[in-house]
Amino acid sequence: MFERVFYSIYGLFSGKLNSDLAGEQYTQNVLFWENYKQEQTKGRKKKDTRYLENQHRFGGMVYGKANRLEQRLFFKGKALTAADNCCEVIAVYNVLQSLEEDREDADFPELLRAFSGKGIAAKGVFGTTPQAMIAFMKERGYETAVLKATGITRAACDRVEEEYAAFFYVCFNEKNRPWKMIHTMAVTKENHAFVLHNDLEGSRVADHLYDLICGYNKGINGPIVLVAVRR
Repeated sequence: MFERVFYSIYGLFSGKLNSDLAGEQYTQNVLFWENYKQEQTKGRKKKDTRYLENQHRFGGMVYGKANRLEQRLFFKGKALTAADNCCEVIAVYNVLQSLEEDREDADFPELLRAFSGKGIAAKGVFGTTPQAMIAFMKERGYETAVLKATGITRAACDRVEEEYAAFFYVCFNEKNRPWKMIHTMAVTKENHAFVLHNDLEGSRVADHLYDLICGYNKGINGPIVLVAVRR
């Protein structure tokens, strides 16, 4: 019940950044992204680098702004960077990488700028709302199915894993403890298995969707919403 209420309330934080600030952040993010892509290709030709992992590597990018009180409350007094709050946008990027043939042209700074204009939550302090992610995918012509909290059952997951191509998963890092923060990840189908990207345990893999997401963070996570995506 708590997770369902949280999902509904989360949408109230959805908003946008001042256009000047969003523009400044986009310029900084483009420079970082160009350097990041160059680093990714050095000596790694045989490794699949389509997907973004290890969110902490994006401390050189920015997405939103926190005031001093928010920095003290949520970010240990440090300035807000994309390493703190871009997991939802990473999840969108990874799903698009899985589903779209022109993935080589994927531009992460463009995604950050898009959500800065629609869907960033509390100016980035709470990341990006799931509702905005769903709306973004629908605008690109995708169909979605949403499972919420207690509706994320094995039977429901077995159904959508057959019918849909990729997934967003939003959860509490620890059951019903919002002060332990929320994390959003993408799930893709790779060689008849399911892969959880940008998770805490190094891109977990499982044969079934339910086992993958409900086993996240050693099984102490609290599911909030699973969004299935297909054309």
